Amino acid sequence: MNRLTPLLLFMVMILSSCNNETNDYVTAFPYMETDKGKWGMITTDGEVLFSQEFKNQPTVVRNGVFLVKNEANLWEIYKAEKKPEKIGSEYTGATIFSNGRAIVCEKDKYITIIDTEGKTIKTLDEIDGKRVNTVFRFQEGYAKYIAGEDYGVIDMDGNSVIPSNYCAIMDCSDGKFIAIDKKYKTEYTSFCYDKLKYTVLNTKGEILFEIDGSEYNQVGKFKEGLLPVCVKKKDSDTEIWGIINEKQEVVIKPDEKITGIEQIRNGMFTYYSEGGWGLMSLEGKTLIKPKYNYLSFDGDNRLMAHNWDEDKGGMWFVDTNGNQLNKEPYRGAWGFEELDNKHALVMRTDRSYSIIDEQYENLENL
Repeated sequence: MNRLTPLLLFMVMILSSCNNETNDYVTAFPYMETDKGKWGMITTDGEVLFSQEFKNQPTVVRNGVFLVKNEANLWEIYKAEKKPEKIGSEYTGATIFSNGRAIVCEKDKYITIIDTEGKTIKTLDEIDGKRVNTVFRFQEGYAKYIAGEDYGVIDMDGNSVIPSNYCAIMDCSDGKFIAIDKKYKTEYTSFCYDKLKYTVLNTKGEILFEIDGSEYNQVGKFKEGLLPVCVKKKDSDTEIWGIINEKQEVVIKPDEKITGIEQIRNGMFTYYSEGGWGLMSLEGKTLIKPKYNYLSFDGDNRLMAHNWDEDKGGMWFVDTNGNQLNKEPYRGAWGFEELDNKHALVMRTDRSYSIIDEQYENLENL
């Protein structure tokens, strides 16, 4: 589930998409034609940009650029063209681009924000007078950072939005941040969530309200003005989940039949119960029984349903009533929403991939 957990490692690279920001789609991805060959790049509509170009695997293309490690194990940035053009420098750490910005760090230098031409937007040596030692990738136009051991938030230009007064902050979601004040650090690191408070802030850094951990032991992420919350039963330590709104009014009462809530969308939410994931409406009606190993939205009215039991098939695209949309199961997929909303990349076998269209048909001439 999406919940606050300790974040201790430096984020050096994001290889997966999981990001639906406007104009921030994956437009091409790396491929290898033969065993031990070199990597090329193919677009989401099946056009080969280049082939047999890089020894190391590049990242996906976003904002027209991609990253790949060189022989010295340093990250380089290239424009996604027929003949890839290198931009910028070489970096010990880098994030994939988002809305034309990336976080990078050259050897023995400060962390910086750069644009898709490799130009420095801002050097992040200090924020609010505190030395910065870690910056994470941008989410919804904002990035978390660590100064000392405390968390804060900056915008796309590196301006301080939330000062580093927190021992944990969730990524921006639905234009809000959920944080834990550093005065609760001992309780947080000891997993004593019932003894702390969650602070909800907007993108201006203004505190909207607090959630008492003694009432809701854990929280998820806001979506469409709604927030998954967890109540931990004292007699059994059982976690039961529900949903509240921005006024802290109960929308879905925490229920023993709901032991996890992941995504909220279009009046529905994915939930965990009795060993499987299903789909329920905000009116409490079960739309898809909890039978999948995982269930995630891929558009307002389509989901990706995973079943990892080899005998029962792999992954299906399903509608909100659970009807299967593809003719045969896949072993995995990058969904339509992760790419361009028109195509998906599917894994048919361990060694076979296809690009499909919205009718779930393979693109021709691949």
